[in-house]
Amino acid sequence: MSHCTDCNDSILNGQVSLIPDPICHDNCGTETPCEGIGTYTNCVTMNNALTCIGSISGVTLSSVLTMLDTKLCQVITGKCTVSIDAKDTCCGTLESKLIAGTGVTITKNIATADSGCKNLTISADACNTWTELTKDNQGLTVKWVWAGGDYEKPSVSNVKNCIVRLAGTIKLNQGQSINATTAIGLLPVGKIPLKNRNFSVNIIIPPPTLSSILPCILSIDHNTGQMTISHPYSYSALQGVTLSLDGISFETNILI
Repeated sequence: MSHCTDCNDSILNGQVSLIPDPICHDNCGTETPCEGIGTYTNCVTMNNALTCIGSISGVTLSSVLTMLDTKLCQVITGKCTVSIDAKDTCCGTLESKLIAGTGVTITKNIATADSGCKNLTISADACNTWTELTKDNQGLTVKWVWAGGDYEKPSVSNVKNCIVRLAGTIKLNQGQSINATTAIGLLPVGKIPLKNRNFSVNIIIPPPTLSSILPCILSIDHNTGQMTISHPYSYSALQGVTLSLDGISFETNILI
């Protein structure tokens, strides 16, 4: 019968030990057979680290067996079937490891009675979602309102692929005037450009006031989100003046 000092011999059938490089200490006793090593797991330490189960060198065999039991239970119960890399200590299933980012939806496809073959569908949002710009949310100043009728309401989109879009048509409020620089409103936080942006737009003044299309610059401040239009004109008491926001888009790096 082999003794503890020969622990590298087989516990079963004389094969190489399943315990890599065990170190047997004095308190193991000289007559401890390897066949009964489980009784003396606290007097044997592991010389090698077992990274798969998180065991470092010098841990007692008793602790290693506990770690193995924990790891096996996690696998058997399906709670640790996926890891991100070799250093991932957070156990989980594939569903728990996938986190949907902005504009992405993850759907679990379940068979009847929540059993059987399952899979996950990962899809990107096909369309933008829009937030209306109004006087109430400071999206428009008192000078401007929605143009009404069949025009799209003034709106700002969600961030999609780092891009924000504007849409809709606004008109100058009754009795208001436009100056060389006229404020339009504020874009919400997280939906402003990375740097100051200027866009070429047109103010449309219908008859009988002027019946003209006036080119101007729509500027967006990247610090405040303030939108203004600039032009070399100044008109007062205009009626029916409209400005389209359609086609304006810019990049941002804030995802909300």
